Amino acid sequence: MCGGSCGSCASPPRAPPAARLTRLPEVQLRQPLLRTTIRFLLAQGVHAATRSAAKSTEREKQLNPMLRSRHLRFGLSPGYLLRRMLPRLAFVVIPLWLTGCTCSPSAPARVVDVVAGGFFTCARTAAGEVYCWGLNHEGQLGTTTRDSVANRPLEIASLSGIDQISLGGEHGCAARIDESTRCWGNNEYGQLGDETRENRGQPTAAIGFSEVTQVVAGSNRTCGVLSDHRVSCVGVLGVQARSSSTQPQIIEGLHDIAEIAVGSGHSCARRSTGQVLCWGSNFRGELGDGTTTDRAEPVAVIGIATATQIAVGTRRSCALLSDASVSCWGYDGLHFSTTPEPVETGERVEQVAVGESHVCARHESGSIACWGTRRWRTLGDGETASAGDPDYVMYAPVRVRGIETAIDLAVGRRHSCAVLADHTLTCWGDNASSQLGDGTRISRPTPVAIPIP
Repeated sequence: MCGGSCGSCASPPRAPPAARLTRLPEVQLRQPLLRTTIRFLLAQGVHAATRSAAKSTEREKQLNPMLRSRHLRFGLSPGYLLRRMLPRLAFVVIPLWLTGCTCSPSAPARVVDVVAGGFFTCARTAAGEVYCWGLNHEGQLGTTTRDSVANRPLEIASLSGIDQISLGGEHGCAARIDESTRCWGNNEYGQLGDETRENRGQPTAAIGFSEVTQVVAGSNRTCGVLSDHRVSCVGVLGVQARSSSTQPQIIEGLHDIAEIAVGSGHSCARRSTGQVLCWGSNFRGELGDGTTTDRAEPVAVIGIATATQIAVGTRRSCALLSDASVSCWGYDGLHFSTTPEPVETGERVEQVAVGESHVCARHESGSIACWGTRRWRTLGDGETASAGDPDYVMYAPVRVRGIETAIDLAVGRRHSCAVLADHTLTCWGDNASSQLGDGTRISRPTPVAIPIP
């Protein structure tokens, strides 16, 4: 799951794509093993026939004509079978019986959740593997590739035991099952938490986030919910970049925190009671305190007391309430509000995510609706518009075309993705940096399927 344009992922070594070794009970092994044996015999028969025909000797010419014709047709004799093929076959059959393994064609990876960053995306599979794609100029894909862009999913092979993953503007972080954290990508402000300001092309240990229950990457900072329900952040701590730190700092005034969301210039935290507090930049009312005054310390969002999930983006914040409704505040692409306003979604909502100038909500029914600007084809309904057009900004949610069984939702800066009930992945919106992962840089006004290796 992800929280906004900038808020979720493990990888043992994979077998080659053409075939994977799968442990099977002895009873289930027989049929696959038989098929493997038959394929081997056929292949060896063709090979033997070719060699036998090419190496016909004078002795073969003296054989019985009928037997000789059979040799030339099939290239096999009982003696040749015993001498040459059975020893070769043993090298295939015996290891299979000893290991209880068989070769089977690769099945598409089952995606369990997806997260979106500024201009890149990552997905976690049921096998615990993490794949990323899109912009990579700061090493934010976390893979060994040095390409500035990846238009197809690439595996972060060095990640394992991952429980949750989050992407920011140009970096990513993953919380492990043992409550440690790994981060990678841009580290200009120390946001990777490794006590340096060096960019990292592959995951590195985030010192100070050793006991976190949630880690969230933002535009230029990273925050974590500690096991004692306090919040610690690293990178840009205040409103201005000059207040950055490579050492994690406790955010005063936050306790009993159940969830955090980190955006471009502001952050929000949800207490277990349902209250929401925000701090940071407040240029467009994104803190929800009724002002446009920046806040170095958390302030309560007016009127929100029953939040069950929060999400923040560039200049906007939203909360999912206990009655399955949504309220948002800040900049909507055309106007802004300094206090929360209800959004008429038309259905009960299960998840909300915020981007630069659009918001999407996943309904309990499995459908998805989005609202905000159409500039980057972000709404997923197939329509496009330019600034000044009557429908450039949609205040009422519109349904994303073709999605009826979504189980997870992620919104990046200008694109969105969803995991469907069959554990496949689909994305839509801006694709200038290949953040959709469909092998192109063509923006998509409706969802397209994204295959994971």
